[in-house]
Amino acid sequence: MKRLAFIALFSLSFLTGCFENEEVVAPEQVALTFFEAIYINNAPDLARTLVSEEIGDVLQHYRVASQIQRNVFGLPLSNVRIGIADVDADFFRRKNAAINVLIQLEGYQGERLIREDRRVKLVNRNNEWIIIKLYDDPFTTNG
Repeated sequence: MKRLAFIALFSLSFLTGCFENEEVVAPEQVALTFFEAIYINNAPDLARTLVSEEIGDVLQHYRVASQIQRNVFGLPLSNVRIGIADVDADFFRRKNAAINVLIQLEGYQGERLIREDRRVKLVNRNNEWIIIKLYDDPFTTNG
């Protein structure tokens, strides 16, 4: 009996060691890192690694984080706080091909406190989440 238990334990440990342990970064973490790179860390090069080639070309054109804030997002902010507001996938739907993430931005334009939400669409390519679409604030009104 002890021998059978030993063989079972040995084969189980052997099998678990045969599989690669690949960690995939969650899509909401990719979106959060992207906005932190633009608004907090002043790292547009890092932001370009998290987006599709088309968006990366636009970011490359503006080069500087402050210009990306102003020209790509239309939202130059200072002293920014960033948080995740919503993810359209729960634990069981993490294998979806595309996921939308809503990011909350809070910062100052001069002396004015601005709170905005920005939605991004991410797709999973080669076990990496990349941003393929940047949406405007879904709650903006004209009045």
